[in-house]
Amino acid sequence: MNLNNILSGQYLGGNADGYAGKKSSSNIPLPIQLISFEIENYLNKAVIKWIVASEINNERFIIEKSFDAVAWEKVSEIKGAGNSNILTEYSLIDYNPNDSDPDITLIFYRLKQKDFNGNFQCFEPKSFYLTHPNCDNVEISYNTLSQRVTVSVTSNHKTNASIYFTNILGEMLITKEIVLNEGGNTFSFNVTYIYSGIYIIKIIMDSSKQQFSKKIGLSSNIHSIFFKCHI
Repeated sequence: MNLNNILSGQYLGGNADGYAGKKSSSNIPLPIQLISFEIENYLNKAVIKWIVASEINNERFIIEKSFDAVAWEKVSEIKGAGNSNILTEYSLIDYNPNDSDPDITLIFYRLKQKDFNGNFQCFEPKSFYLTHPNCDNVEISYNTLSQRVTVSVTSNHKTNASIYFTNILGEMLITKEIVLNEGGNTFSFNVTYIYSGIYIIKIIMDSSKQQFSKKIGLSSNIHSIFFKCHI
């Protein structure tokens, strides 16, 4: 997808760019009929597209977003066609879907239509997910000499998190509340009293509840486990 292909036409401001382009002729009767409303993720930008079959007395379309599907804010708006019986495709790009809050990964968008008389209608919202992870790399190491497990996390922003250490039955053995700063972070805990075996280490981000987990084996050797965090 090339963003330049949809950055033309009428734009009325807001945190987005938009256009309105005619698709094809149609004899579909009036009034306004919404054919589709879709949101695509392009490099964590929300590309919002909708198609209408006909319009009557239509002044403008307004795109709104919400983080809880209750409180809504305007993203931007596009002039409507007024009166039309031509299939028309509209599009907007929200370049900052989560308002620069890295803990927000779920956003709701809805379409609002307003006519020249001041009347308006809202259509059913759609959900949109950001795909960037909270952390880039994690290293877990176990040293039999010191009897300590060390967790090293590289995070792309500051956030609170919790570390949970359980056995394979899910029984909680260790919990640790941590603060992940942007960049490298290292935490360790004593496992002297824990028998050899397979255990699970889980990290949960407090605000977003995103999580990842990894199995680790405690034995008479030194172990080091590297993995990517995709949460």
